[in-house]
Amino acid sequence: MSAGFFVLKVVLGSWFLVLGSWFLVFSVRAKKNKTRITYLSEILLTNAVLV
Repeated sequence: MSAGFFVLKVVLGSWFLVLGSWFLVFSVRAKKNKTRITYLSEILLTNAVLV
């Protein structure tokens, strides 16, 4: 069970890194769209808590 949890944590961590990288690119391209950036940052925080 601990091995399965470790695999799950690695998968979630990888997904968080990919999403975080995408978010950085997106935020640079869309600085004026404050609402959408705030929404995406909340998603990132949620993923950070899950990991």
